[in-house]
Amino acid sequence: MSAFPYSVALDLGITDDELLQTKAGARGLGSQEKAVPAWRAKHITINARVIAVLPDAAKPFGPLFPLNPVFLKDTDRMLLGRADFFNAFSVSFPKPVLGSKFILAY
Repeated sequence: MSAFPYSVALDLGITDDELLQTKAGARGLGSQEKAVPAWRAKHITINARVIAVLPDAAKPFGPLFPLNPVFLKDTDRMLLGRADFFNAFSVSFPKPVLGSKFILAY
């Protein structure tokens, strides 16, 4: 599950009336012990695309893919979840030589 700050929903033009609080809430982003309140957009499709930041320019990479995120209040942290991101890409994590690296393929 992807999770974004509540303010991102508003930045995307999603109004408070278009957000529905989930019954289960969300875990993660530092809330392992208990679920935190979370909201989902009702009847709205959110599409995303990876932007590759290259030395000469930032360029779209890969397909558009649908996101089904929750929006959280009281956080500025974001998490792009497996259910969204990993359905659009094959992701591999080669043994790092220097630092952490991953490879995206579509």
